[in-house]
Amino acid sequence: MRGAAGPWYPGQPTGRGAEPAKFMLDPSQACGVLTQPAVVATHDFATRTTPTGRGVDLLERLLCEAIPPPPANMSVVMFPAGITVRQAIETTTSGQCASCHRIVDPPGFAFGHFDAVGSFQKTEGGLPVDTGGVLSLPASATGGPVPFMGVSDLARELAGVPQVRTCFAAQWLAFSLGGFDSMTEARSDTRREGARASTAAEIVRRPHTRGRATRPAHIPA
Repeated sequence: MRGAAGPWYPGQPTGRGAEPAKFMLDPSQACGVLTQPAVVATHDFATRTTPTGRGVDLLERLLCEAIPPPPANMSVVMFPAGITVRQAIETTTSGQCASCHRIVDPPGFAFGHFDAVGSFQKTEGGLPVDTGGVLSLPASATGGPVPFMGVSDLARELAGVPQVRTCFAAQWLAFSLGGFDSMTEARSDTRREGARASTAAEIVRRPHTRGRATRPAHIPA
């Protein structure tokens, strides 16, 4: 990492002139790809976080759950000042919106110590951050509710969920087949053959990798 990236990681060297160097992250603040700034900030607004978007992303990418879009008649709610984003969401979410938010928001709240650009924050606007919660696994998953305190704890808990391993395998396979359009086939294959399909060796042995499809007549050579 160069020093210019230091501000995103507490306790790391800063300065544009610094040479690239290896660094160690505090395991209580970072847990691999889930807490990389480019991943955490993907769905955030310019000045505030979106726990709902973060939760949807985790459920879709780690549990392969299809989360329905918000209703077309959804109204925009202005968050009150002087409270955290979590408090604002919990205060303003009600009615038909609550049924989905109670599923997607908890995993998003686990990322509360990361601001809108993915940098670690101890407080939010001077207020303490609550990153605890319970993730309700979908009916297709094995196991009960997953309690957690922060994203590092959530990551450790999810590592032991069979559906996460199968979904990870499906994501690998879909990528190797050419993108997310292949997710339906990838999910079917990994459920049938197990998570071993996630290994590179298994992927390159597959007919999709070793063979070449016949070119459709309407596509010129």
